[in-house]
Parts: sequence; C-alpha cells; structure tokens
Amino acid sequence: MKDLIVAVALTLLVQAMISMTVVAPAVLAPVAQADVGVAARSIGIFAAVIYAAAALSAPLGGSLVARHGAVRVSQYCLLLAGSGFALCVLARPLVLVAGALLIGCGYGPITPASSEILVARTPERMRNLVMSIRQSGVPVGGALAGVVVPILLLFSGACLLVLRRSQQKIRINVAAFIRVRDCGYPRHHASFVRHSRLPYLRSSGIRRDR
Repeated sequence: MKDLIVAVALTLLVQAMISMTVVAPAVLAPVAQADVGVAARSIGIFAAVIYAAAALSAPLGGSLVARHGAVRVSQYCLLLAGSGFALCVLARPLVLVAGALLIGCGYGPITPASSEILVARTPERMRNLVMSIRQSGVPVGGALAGVVVPILLLFSGACLLVLRRSQQKIRINVAAFIRVRDCGYPRHHASFVRHSRLPYLRSSGIRRDR
C-alpha cells in the first residue's frame, strides 16, 4: 500500500506540473505581450500548437513505455515540458512555437506512462479510483497556474518566473522518480497489459514480450 500511495502522489504531481505548464502561458500572456511583440489574444495559437502536438504524440506513448519504461518516459515528458517552457523566456514568436511543440510532446505521452506505473501496483477493485485521482492532476495544475502564477509575478518578472518554473520541473524530474525506482518499480514493466481489462492500454502498443 505504501508503494501505491507514493506512486499516486508522484504521478498526480507530475500530471499537475505538466498541466500547469500548459495553462501558465495563457496566464502570463497579458504581461508578456509587450516583450513578445504579439497581442495577448494570440495565445490561442500557442495553445492550439500545444494540443496539436499532444494529440500527435499521445498515440506513441504506449510504444515509448514498452521501449524505455514508464519512469523514463515520465522523465522525458517533464524534461520536454520544462524545456519548452524555458524557451518561452526568449520571447520570440517562432521560438514560442517551438516551445509549444515541446510542451505538447511532453503532455501527450504522460497519461500512458503514469497509467502503467499505477496499474502495475493497484488492486483491480481500486483502479477506477486511483486513475481518477491521478487524472485530477489536470484541473489541479490549471487551478495552480491561475492562482500561483499571478502571485509569483508580483515578486519577479515574467522571464524570471519562467526560468524558475522550468528549474522546478527539473528538480522534480530528478527527485521524484528516483523515489519511484527505490520503491521497487521495474524500469521495464509491461506485463500488466496481458491481464488488464482496460482496452486502451492493451491497444496502446505496449509489447507483451517483456
């Protein structure tokens, strides 16, 4: 049970951090528009690029998990999202598009990666509850972006805030998943798919030969 609690807490944290990265640029847009030279209403284009990249990268999540392991894929997602957010500090329209692509690529595969971590250690009777708790990281991250980002802007400029948030993701990336690994989670663990009743997991491309 301890391993399950740790896994739920960490996957919830990762989901919230990446979701916060997706929403934070919209909160920053009114302040950053002068630096970027583009009206704040153009944030819709930034969001569209993020979700397009997420939609294209999400179907690859299963095969990435099978090849690299769920913990490693989660690390990649955090690094992609953090790197994309860090690019925003350059405040150039084309660079912002590249940052949005990286954020989206980190946002897409995180669900299948965290699902494997959780399903592998969750009793079947609790899976619906556990998955729901993990997925609540999406609105939690959005709410945190709406509350925390304006407060932080009072104490630092937009560029400094972006760098601090990116640095935080790197720290979480290094520390959090070391904790999962120390709890005994195998780097390559896809055998749960054979027994899973979740069709989207069985069809996600995770190979059964591991």
